[in-house]
Amino acid sequence: MSAALPKVPALKRTFPQWLTICVMLALGIYFLARLATVQRSSVWFEGIYGVLALASGIGLLLGSRWGVWLGMATYLSFGCYFAFLLASREWNWLWLALGLASVFAAREVRVDFRSLLRPDLSGEAEPMVSIVLWLSEPLPLSSRTIAKYLSKAWGIEFTDAKPVESADSAENKTPQPYVAGSTPLFIASDQEAILVIHHRAEPYFSDPRKVAKDCPDLRLAQMISDHRAWISIDVMSVLGEGVSRESYYPRMARFIAELDHSACLAIYLPQSHRCLPWNDQSKAALRSADPMSAVLELSPGPVIQVDDQDERMKTAVDTARSR
Repeated sequence: MSAALPKVPALKRTFPQWLTICVMLALGIYFLARLATVQRSSVWFEGIYGVLALASGIGLLLGSRWGVWLGMATYLSFGCYFAFLLASREWNWLWLALGLASVFAAREVRVDFRSLLRPDLSGEAEPMVSIVLWLSEPLPLSSRTIAKYLSKAWGIEFTDAKPVESADSAENKTPQPYVAGSTPLFIASDQEAILVIHHRAEPYFSDPRKVAKDCPDLRLAQMISDHRAWISIDVMSVLGEGVSRESYYPRMARFIAELDHSACLAIYLPQSHRCLPWNDQSKAALRSADPMSAVLELSPGPVIQVDDQDERMKTAVDTARSR
């Protein structure tokens, strides 16, 4: 059976994430405490920012996407407030420092919680119709090369830009398939479906070391640690009636088979949460009539690390020696 990706518990946080959460909660409590105890406190400043900071901290603690956006907005509004003070009053280096620190803090919230801003890859909602390649390095891709690969894989001609319909094409009602965009995001359409092609020079996971550490399969853990880029093709929507997104798997697989595989480490199937190492038979499997089943049949057995002191392993070794 192919290796399934480990699921990291949602409540486990890194130290920078806990630090950001604690700072946001502390700011909220501080401003609201000033509002309640200081006679000359400003309801507009202490009240609003206290509520915003406290709500942001709670949202980040719960692991919600809105908490990230609210936290960034709160810090950026801090920066705008200090910029207003600099513009309307005498110059103050403290205000400048606090304004720059607020902008930096907004960036840190986005960096620390960037995994919450990505699309949900868990498959618990609508499953992703997607095929992903993990790469040791990015590929030299452009809209023209993507169009070339799609044309060869699908047997129809793609252009490298979204065409402007002329009078002739409007009369014939035959708009041409196209590819638009550039790294890291391309949009492609065969006029029956809209597909998204991601090409990113970064690990597929926000914290690959953590995912690799929690993975019991040593081979899969090594691929998680080694990959430095990835490319995927996803079906965003189907335009034709009575056509399912899953029906595009064979065409998507043929596109993946046409790519340069010199940097390919593994194939990942988000819908089934399966990851398989790339080998010499992978390309032929992707070009088969049922590529998903053919790819899964190539899966090697997992490589599991067992402690030398494990009692079950000791018993198995003693039994083998006695026989």
